Amino acid sequence: MLQKKDGRYEVYGNPITAQQTKAADQWKDMLAKKFNYDPNEKFNLSVEDHPYGSEIFGLKNIVRDGNGTPLDKTNGIVVSTIRMGFGHYRIAMAGVSAAKAMGFTPYWLDLLGIPGISTDVINWCNTNYSKYSRISQRYP
Repeated sequence: MLQKKDGRYEVYGNPITAQQTKAADQWKDMLAKKFNYDPNEKFNLSVEDHPYGSEIFGLKNIVRDGNGTPLDKTNGIVVSTIRMGFGHYRIAMAGVSAAKAMGFTPYWLDLLGIPGISTDVINWCNTNYSKYSRISQRYP
């Protein structure tokens, strides 16, 4: 979990240097400005049965409409993916399987499936990653 403590970030209790904290804040501010981030925007999330994994794993999709069943905050665990290839999907499904085996309710969060700033930022990053990956192959 990322948290700011005494002006510096920590990730799961591991301190981040002042320079890394400054760089993270600069990226955050740049992306917020570029994609018109609204700090007051609220996401009304709910869950519905996953079309393929609900029978096997009890898997639920997290959706933004807010009209379905609320998330179980005590026994649920979120497994997220951004659809960057089948390997990422397989790793996420392994997490779903492990969560179910441990007695948790697995929730599937497809970050590209929920419209808004997260989708915009992911698509922007992916476009630039692909672009510079192709350039690096051409000019090693």
